Amino acid sequence: MVSFVSCLVKCTGQPYLCRAQNEGWVLLASGRDNVARILLEFLWTKISLIGGVPMPFGTDLNHEDLKELLVGRGESINGKGVFKLSERDFSEKDLVRPGGAFWEPRQLSAAAVDMAKALTLQPRPLKLDLSLSEFLRKKHGVVLDDAVAELVGTHAYCRTDTELRPIGHDTLLVIREDGTGYADLNTVRLSAWCGDQGFEFAQVDASSGDFE
Repeated sequence: MVSFVSCLVKCTGQPYLCRAQNEGWVLLASGRDNVARILLEFLWTKISLIGGVPMPFGTDLNHEDLKELLVGRGESINGKGVFKLSERDFSEKDLVRPGGAFWEPRQLSAAAVDMAKALTLQPRPLKLDLSLSEFLRKKHGVVLDDAVAELVGTHAYCRTDTELRPIGHDTLLVIREDGTGYADLNTVRLSAWCGDQGFEFAQVDASSGDFE
């Protein structure tokens, strides 16, 4: 929904995918700067998906600054996945903000990276059991749930009470020399960001297993 000065953006991942501060997914957002650009992004995405025509999206390192209005958070209750919705109410003053934002990934600890690497070595989800908990505690001094929360916070992984798995088939894991790293579903964006930083890293296909 577009007006001359603002718009409502449905964040389905095509093209906009936003995360909230509480690790939830933004389902509906407000955009106020360069509305024509936001509309163009939607048109390009539709042409690309339906017509199979490559469009000049770029590396997506510069983002429109959207404000979340409706947020959904995935939770596990009694072993079942549920989606909890919450709404945000902002004043006009709060909705005024800079037009763009520079994207950067969340850095993963060495413990979280070890878990992500373990996923690439097996054709099934990673069991969040006592043996894994003890391994992380002894090697990294990290609590299992904290390491899992790091991975889920990238929105490239999801979990149940007992398992962790990558969300997509194109998840990219970047590992730095010190064992820390980054993960993202957008392989082009993460590769471009790492190139801009100029540090040495190794890339791993973080979803090489068959998780069907």
